[in-house]
Amino acid sequence: MGVLVCNDHSVYAGSDTGFVHKINGDAVTGTHQIEGAKILGIGISNDNLYVLSHRKEIHELCANTLTVKRVVPLAYDGRCIVFVKFTSEVWVGDKAGKVHVFGADSLEETSEFVASMQSMDCLSVSADGAKVASGDHKRNIKVWNS
Repeated sequence: MGVLVCNDHSVYAGSDTGFVHKINGDAVTGTHQIEGAKILGIGISNDNLYVLSHRKEIHELCANTLTVKRVVPLAYDGRCIVFVKFTSEVWVGDKAGKVHVFGADSLEETSEFVASMQSMDCLSVSADGAKVASGDHKRNIKVWNS
């Protein structure tokens, strides 16, 4: 399993072996490894990557250099992650069906809400950042105002 996100300049690929690769054109231009981790998801802002690992952590990386800015431990099993540009927040969906909302600047959790009675499998944000779609383990999709 792998995850992909992109911005105007690069594609970022995460793997089950803990690697995050930065790809420009047809060349890998940067690599970062989170030792012993599986990458579950990547959220992207203009400057940062928010990488969710199966070890209950968010790794904030510089999108340009792939260097670690900080690591935030989680008290729950995160399943998916997205950066919401409209509100400058990072949303993490968990195994219990909740969405946890973090301020992107502080990476401190500011709120949470129940999105589903099932495990959250995916989160995606609209192009304008005003809506977030969530998908759960039972194939239910909800659209949220960010």
